[in-house]
Order: sequence, then structure tokens, then C-alpha cells
Amino acid sequence: MPLVVVCGVPASGKSTFSRLLYARLKNLGKHIAHIVSDDDGGLPRNEMYRNSAAEKQTRSLLKASIQRKLTSQTVVIADSLNYIKGFRYELFCVAREAGTQLVLVFCNTTTEESALRNEAREQRGEDSYGIEILNGLHDRFEMPTQMNRWERPMFIANNTGKDQDSFGIELDEVIQSIFDQKRALRPNQATAKPEVSNTDALQILDRAMNGVEKSLTEKLPYAEEGDQLVVPPARKRLLLMRTPTTAEIRRHRRAYLKLANLHPPTGRTLEQVADEFVEHLNEQLRTR
Repeated sequence: MPLVVVCGVPASGKSTFSRLLYARLKNLGKHIAHIVSDDDGGLPRNEMYRNSAAEKQTRSLLKASIQRKLTSQTVVIADSLNYIKGFRYELFCVAREAGTQLVLVFCNTTTEESALRNEAREQRGEDSYGIEILNGLHDRFEMPTQMNRWERPMFIANNTGKDQDSFGIELDEVIQSIFDQKRALRPNQATAKPEVSNTDALQILDRAMNGVEKSLTEKLPYAEEGDQLVVPPARKRLLLMRTPTTAEIRRHRRAYLKLANLHPPTGRTLEQVADEFVEHLNEQLRTR
């Protein structure tokens, strides 16, 4: 069963949506469902997001809880800000490792409405964010996009503030996706060979990235923006939305390697691993 990642700015309706989805799944009575949220740690919101170290710890605890509960027979709803693109990719890897898919729900609201709801919570004596932390989270929120393979399928729950329970259409769509067996049987490793050890997998990863980087640096001096470069051993083409420097390519490689070390690409061929690295480069060159 999928990992449902709910993301959005503070006070955008994430917990409301998560509770409604959980209740609907429980009423179906066929599968086990869990909600994993920041609140599980018992800390005030300001403590969890007071600085980068606290934020990192909050994400680590959330991820660890998801990993413990997610199986092919359970639905886990990750009710948190999930505001960093790289962290959503890590959760995608967790879902893939568990042999299931990720379903992303983006609770959409304006920053003005978010601030008003946060202020209302404070006036009611409920846990809320300080204005400086709230503004920082608004500024750092990275919008999801279906152009990223790890953010598909994505559903948008528009919460205008007029009715915080007006999620019926979105709930139905998410539930249909959760039980869509045809979609669930389409993982990256559908035709994977028997798994190899993590050491072998990382060696394959290194060979794949070396090959792509070598091919790319050889062709960059003669390439122009808009070109689609063949970079063996990858079968997918690199879309040159802009021309990166060699230093930038190496920086993206290091970032990708750091993520891959958390979830080694076991059971995939050299070409498949290279294709995934090219997808990562395409995304970076498109957005930065």
C-alpha cells in the first residue's frame, strides 16, 4: 500500500486532510492505516523548526517512523510540512524500498490565509508558530511539481478557508489512486534482476555516474542550450536547459551520491542507474 505524503505551508489543512483520509480508509476496513506526524515527537512547533539542526532532527524522526510502519499491506499518511524537495525524494526512495509507491497530496493555500489561521491558533491557546519561524517556513517551502518523477501522482487539495472539511473530491481521487493496483505494479524495478549487495550496487552507481559525467564534459564545449545530449551509459537524454559548469556537475553528482548512499540502487542495471542520474541532472538544470 502507498505512502501518502501530505505537504504544504503551515496551517494549510494538512492535518485535517490526513484525519479525513484516515477515517475514510478505516471505514473501508480492508487495510491498516497509520498517520505519522511531527506531533508524535511531543515538541512544540517552534522547537521543531527553531533552526536547521532542529529541522533536520524533526525530518529524521519522521522518516524513521515511516520506515518502521510502511509495508506492502499498510497505508502510511505522512502529515508534516514536507517542504523540502530533497526530503520528498528521500521518502520516494523509502516507498520504493518497501515495494510500494508514493502518492503526494499538496494542501494549497495562500501565505496570508496560513498566517491568519496560525494567529487564530495562538489566540485559542493552541500550539502555533512564531511569526519569524512562520515567515521562514513560507520562504523555504519548495513547491511540488509533477515534472519530478518522485512527486507523481500528485493531488492538489485547495483549502480556501471557507470550509476546512471540503476535501471530498480530492479524498476520492487519492483513495482511488491508493487502491489502483495497475499503478502499484509499475515500480522502477518491475523487471529487475535478483538483488545484489549494497557494495556491488554502489559500485554500479559509481560506474554509471562516471560514465555520464565523462560523456557530458566531453560534449559540453560543443553543445548549445536546448540540445538533447546522449550521455552513455544512460539511455535517457540529458536536456540542456542551460549550460552548467564542470564544478556544478560535480556538485550535483555529490548531492545525488549522498541520497543514493541512503538507499543503494540494488537490483538495477548500469543503464537503469545511469538513467536515474540523468533524470536528477535534468531536474537540477531545469530548476536552478
